[in-house]
Amino acid sequence: MSHLHRTYGPVAAVGAGPLRWTFLFGAEANELVLGSTENFEFSYGGLQAIAGDTALVALPNAENRAMRHVLRPLFDRERVDTYADRVLDRVRERVAAWPPGGTVDAYAELRHAVRLASVDSFIGPGVIAREGDALDATLERLHTVLNRSSVLTLLVWNAPRLGRLRLRGPLGRVDRVVRAEIARRRAGRTATPDPADPIGFLLRPEVHSRLPAGDDTVRDTVVSLLVASYDPTSSALGWSLHGLLAHPEVLAEARREVARELGDEPVRASTARRLKYLGHVVAEALRIHPPVVASARRCVAAFDLHGHRIPAGSRIMLSQFTSHRSPESWTDPEHFDPGRWDRTGAAAAVPPSAYFPYGSPRRRCPGSGMAAVIVPAVLAAVLQAGDVALADERPPRLDGFAALRPRDGLPVRVPRVAENT
Repeated sequence: MSHLHRTYGPVAAVGAGPLRWTFLFGAEANELVLGSTENFEFSYGGLQAIAGDTALVALPNAENRAMRHVLRPLFDRERVDTYADRVLDRVRERVAAWPPGGTVDAYAELRHAVRLASVDSFIGPGVIAREGDALDATLERLHTVLNRSSVLTLLVWNAPRLGRLRLRGPLGRVDRVVRAEIARRRAGRTATPDPADPIGFLLRPEVHSRLPAGDDTVRDTVVSLLVASYDPTSSALGWSLHGLLAHPEVLAEARREVARELGDEPVRASTARRLKYLGHVVAEALRIHPPVVASARRCVAAFDLHGHRIPAGSRIMLSQFTSHRSPESWTDPEHFDPGRWDRTGAAAAVPPSAYFPYGSPRRRCPGSGMAAVIVPAVLAAVLQAGDVALADERPPRLDGFAALRPRDGLPVRVPRVAENT
């Protein structure tokens, strides 16, 4: 995307015919597309291939708005905190097992913890015990369709059925597990007092009757929650931790905040909201390394931009990656500076057209509120566990399309004397 922007300017087309994508760069394009939800519909074919045709990412604007209203209770504070605390519990289990004096891939470790907590929360807390490592490996395989090379990804995003064909094996396993959990709920074999349980919520008669395809929508919603939660969250965790460890002055300030706000108290979701500076660290990490590097849309009606006529039905890509690094919107954009997010100082408000890691304000990812709590909380938990340090000072190589990640992981050195809480 950076190459396309440098070479062709604010409008660049890739492919031909039904496989053609038009990349739009710059503030004017962002304002146009993000501000007009009626003319620009989501077009996430890759995620649709996994999540299904009645998932939020697959629904046209009107149906999407109606479904968001139905699902809103799933993202209230109680459910977010329950999910975040499960992630923290899983993270502490993984960190406690890190070998003193050894080296671990912190990105892979945290990703694994988030994935297990996501299964606990979105399918059921007993699923991991019943399914074991097979389900865990299956979920990781699903992301190959989203994070292969950009050319292959664009082909699959144009053809969700192609993605389903390539992934019919792992998709079949996930379908079996989710539908078995639906059957367990219906048979009364699983109690559902858990406030974070989406299957129990979606099977309530007053909710189920409003779903466009009944149990198929339950399946699609659960799978989309699962897949769309841990991959971007893992990306945000990896890059935020790298931002901390690669900048000693940032790390020192974060440690002071954790000590001041939490003391010896292990961080929980309810206390993580006190960690304002860590929130700035995360915001800055999402600016330089946005988990979602591009946002796909389909235009309903033709429009003009920078002398180019974009026909109706065109598939559009906006680029968070280039927008978040644009010198037109950011001072010293390549510099990692959490202080730019401190609104108590002289920093100016950031316009939506310059920063949209989780989509536009009018159609933001519903799970963005979860990430806003989970990522600072997990960073605090890692800091409370001991003085980990980068094992490789070189900047990580970038990889991934649907969720940006460090290609070679994030190797960190574990202190010889464990200080786990």
